[in-house]
Amino acid sequence: ADLAQVEQSDIVATTYGISNLSFGPEYIIPKPFDPRLMMKIAPAVARAHLERERERQKAQPDAGLAGMPPAPPLPAWKAFAVQLDEVRAHGLSRSVGEVVPGVSAMAAPVFDHTGALVLAITAIGPAGVFDTAWDGTIARALRGSAQSVSARLGSPTPAGASITKSRA
Repeated sequence: ADLAQVEQSDIVATTYGISNLSFGPEYIIPKPFDPRLMMKIAPAVARAHLERERERQKAQPDAGLAGMPPAPPLPAWKAFAVQLDEVRAHGLSRSVGEVVPGVSAMAAPVFDHTGALVLAITAIGPAGVFDTAWDGTIARALRGSAQSVSARLGSPTPAGASITKSRA
């Protein structure tokens, strides 16, 4: 109910061709393309999935793929929220030898016209020579590419820009 009473976005008005959309008998449930849903529902869904997967891992430890190191355990929601804050602060995600020893990666989010995350542009390389500095050459190139693609998709928020924090 609180979500429906928050000021409506121009994206919803444009998408649905409605100029004066406000909470009332005709508008109780937010529209599917409402970017406010992304900031409320997506974290709740992610949190539920993360917790369910953590329980599944405890009940059935994964043997992993032949020749690959075992996957690290999934973080608790609190630790995951810290990682999300880091991604929001830098506009990038990075992994320094965490998934596969000796391999590092960085990824920048790309958003569509509704502000929804639609893909990530990723760079991967050997940890010894791969620059994982938040302001390094790879980070700047990824952010620039993601911002360019997001702009072409009509994103209202440039990729890598600060995104409103939300916790479910």
